[in-house]
Amino acid sequence: MKCIILCAGYSDERLEMQNGIPTCLLKITDQKIILDFIIEKVICLKWIDQIFITTNHEYYSALVSWKKTRNNDCIIINDTIDNKNDRLGAVGDIAYTINYQNINDDVLVIFGDNLFDFSLEDFINQFEKNRNILIAGQIEENKEILSHCGVIEINQQNEVMKFEEKPAIPKGNIKSLGIYAFPLHVLPHIKFYLEEGNRAETPGYFIHYLMNKEKIDMSILNGHWFDIYTNDVLKQARILWSKKN
Repeated sequence: MKCIILCAGYSDERLEMQNGIPTCLLKITDQKIILDFIIEKVICLKWIDQIFITTNHEYYSALVSWKKTRNNDCIIINDTIDNKNDRLGAVGDIAYTINYQNINDDVLVIFGDNLFDFSLEDFINQFEKNRNILIAGQIEENKEILSHCGVIEINQQNEVMKFEEKPAIPKGNIKSLGIYAFPLHVLPHIKFYLEEGNRAETPGYFIHYLMNKEKIDMSILNGHWFDIYTNDVLKQARILWSKKN
């Protein structure tokens, strides 16, 4: 299984700017950035044999510099885009990485601007057992937080019945955590999806597209999770992680 960490998104204007530094490289503790914590959770998974970090041309050199200071075998992928108007979007970057690296395997996708402290082992165990598309979710009662996330609605078997991106009025109470597992047989759908001109900015629209084609499961992951998109959220994450260390 391959892991793709998506780090090509341009930083939200509500988040502190650091001279061309992507969100994934923001410090959480004195020693570690967001990406360090994500990779720690991935490298301990026995199923993962390669990690790709996909970014844009503007952020590429910063990520290469980061990698030189770390002891890992991650491969940094430059999607060649140098401005936000031409960005490929999350689905486009997944497709780019699959094509560029000739990936012929299951794929774990993780958003590089999300910070979490839970293990992914049970998530991947469930994926390996059922071999369906699997989305990580978490119960969330705060409507404001839900309005900034993908919101999942499921049936009694934890099958995804609806997936809505950043709804103004959330109908469900399960937020997507930006963690997806795709079996190999689903990968060709990504190419067809993009060729049809569908929205590429986030996998949620791709999930909606797949609902009549594939079975999609949801796995609840308990623990702390932050989508780092404002200074306030970044501050909250730093305070919590400082207490952990």
